[in-house]
Amino acid sequence: MQGIENMKQTLEIRDISKVIDTLRQRYYLEENLSPWDINNGLCDQFADEVVKEIRSSEDEDIFTLSFLEITNTGDNDWTDFYLKSVSAFNIQPTHGLTAEQVRETMLKHADCSHVWVSLKTDDGYFFFDAETPTGVDNPLKLKTFDKFLNARALNFDEGKLNKYLYEQKECSIRDIEQTIDEQDNSLTM
Repeated sequence: MQGIENMKQTLEIRDISKVIDTLRQRYYLEENLSPWDINNGLCDQFADEVVKEIRSSEDEDIFTLSFLEITNTGDNDWTDFYLKSVSAFNIQPTHGLTAEQVRETMLKHADCSHVWVSLKTDDGYFFFDAETPTGVDNPLKLKTFDKFLNARALNFDEGKLNKYLYEQKECSIRDIEQTIDEQDNSLTM
């Protein structure tokens, strides 16, 4: 029975990834919006569309979640960032940074309004957004946050950070164009 449950979870993750890829392509082809653009202004709309497409009427295991909901940053006390969320959502520092370094970086750079798709499985939670269609097990690994944490770990100054962020946007565009090309090629075969 355990194998069947794991297979069900894998199919759900694959289904979510497929829906995200389809929506990313639609946003790019119809609106000329890259995954980076979606995550920087339309993330809530995008996440809602993904959940609406996947969720059955009684399925509560897939839902949207926002940065504000997991961090309690509304009170401007970032010291409780991990205390309220770490156990529920397995939030752990990444890139070899300490919890304090993560808090400092997120306070300075994080989009506090970012919204993403969350899937509850028997193995924990998985998180998805327009730039992270395959999902991650820690919301800090979502690319919208990961890029800032990576820059912090590499000690980028503001100039290098801005160049890095521009490169990330360009990568986002190349990624969606490659996905579209691969799909077009598979249809012509």
